Amino acid sequence: MTDHPNEGNFQWLDGSTWNGWTQWGTGEPDNKQGAQNNAHCVALKGGQNTWWDMKCNPERKFICQTPGPAACVSATTAAPTCNNGFYGNGITCTPCPANTHSSAWDSTIDVVTDCINCGTGSHTNSQTGQTSCTHCHNGYYGNGVTCTACPANKYSAAWSGSIATASDCTPCNANSHTNGATGQTACTHCDNGYYGNGVTCTACPVNTFSSSWDSSVDVVGDCTACSANSHTNGQIGQTACTHCNNGFYGNGVTCTACPANKYSASWSGSIALAVDCTPCNANSHTNGQTGKTACTHCDNGYYGNGVTCTACGINKYSTSWSGSIATASDCTPCNANSHTNSQTGKTACTHCDNGYYGNGVTCTACPVNKYSASWSGSIAAASDCTPCNANSHTNGQTGKTACTHCDNGYYGNGVICTACPEDTYSTTWSGSITSASQCTDCPVGHSTNGPTGQTSSSSCIGKNCKRLMALQLDQNNFYCILTNSAVVQLL
Repeated sequence: MTDHPNEGNFQWLDGSTWNGWTQWGTGEPDNKQGAQNNAHCVALKGGQNTWWDMKCNPERKFICQTPGPAACVSATTAAPTCNNGFYGNGITCTPCPANTHSSAWDSTIDVVTDCINCGTGSHTNSQTGQTSCTHCHNGYYGNGVTCTACPANKYSAAWSGSIATASDCTPCNANSHTNGATGQTACTHCDNGYYGNGVTCTACPVNTFSSSWDSSVDVVGDCTACSANSHTNGQIGQTACTHCNNGFYGNGVTCTACPANKYSASWSGSIALAVDCTPCNANSHTNGQTGKTACTHCDNGYYGNGVTCTACGINKYSTSWSGSIATASDCTPCNANSHTNSQTGKTACTHCDNGYYGNGVTCTACPVNKYSASWSGSIAAASDCTPCNANSHTNGQTGKTACTHCDNGYYGNGVICTACPEDTYSTTWSGSITSASQCTDCPVGHSTNGPTGQTSSSSCIGKNCKRLMALQLDQNNFYCILTNSAVVQLL
């Protein structure tokens, strides 16, 4: 008779119902048998012919029920046992539950807690009544009894007997890892610079990055775009942006435009500060713009491509440079009678030619009988031109640097003119009449009778003599007499 597995509910070993008649000894049943307190069988207490509950092992005389007054026959028989993988009293046996086992049953394995739990990473694949654990958990390798976690950056998605050593665990895909964890059923993290679900990881595209992957970085849009003017130099899978755009300086992450009149043609890590940007060549600039890859403009007064600039030549200028002023021939010539006073690189013409007045840009010829010998900014109007000296003129010409002609009746260099002396004349002055001797003498016996600066022979009075105080023979053998204070011709 036993009350296992239902404590206090006794029945016959064959499962038949007990008729309720008892012969319990005093205080029985008390479910006490040593330290286990697992007295589940009924036996006769020696010498008292009463019942008591005790352990089902070792073998003892047993109690039976008969249909009549016939006495029971006591006998000694082998105690019942449970199969390995089960727990119980040997009469009633229950499979050890899933993920536990009993490798060698004995009477101590009579309740479920006596079944042995599988070791770490081991299980029975949902089977009960096992004599040993048979499977490793996913994420582990081994023989099913002893199981070890797959190492970091490896996994086992579905354990089988073929996953027996660490080398049988599956490596993570490229750029995927387990974040240092072991015993994984799948890889869980993407490398920094990648996006994905941790199993399949794809490089963040050019000019984007992921500095610290987590599960939120699972689609391409979760990669972070580079800051303005920063890029990855054509590389993918970056943890940070690495290069500044040309025209900028910085560390590749934070980039700042090179200042006006500086540039960076090809960024490298050495262009970290504004001072590392390259200054424009002489007479070249960026037209006030920042972030340039080259200088773009020539200074006014220069021609070129904006990078290399050359001064406009003498008597040429450029007021406002543009890309069309590329060669010397594109510089603007000075206006007529205007010049740059032998200077190059001018933004305007600055001087008038001698003989002219004006502001150096627009120049007008000094009028007839005026001149300017050496132009300066003070010769701005016609009135600033210098008048010719007395009896000097410009022969009707304008724009003269000096007066050029003497009046008729005069001799000289055209600047300084002196009257032809008495008894001479000059009909038409030319540059050859430079001294008194070059004035024309009156005809023999003729005189200008005192006046100088005469312009024609008609000024010579024919056959008259000079005033004389007495009759005398002159040098031309003419005789003259003084009559009433007048010179009278002597025929």
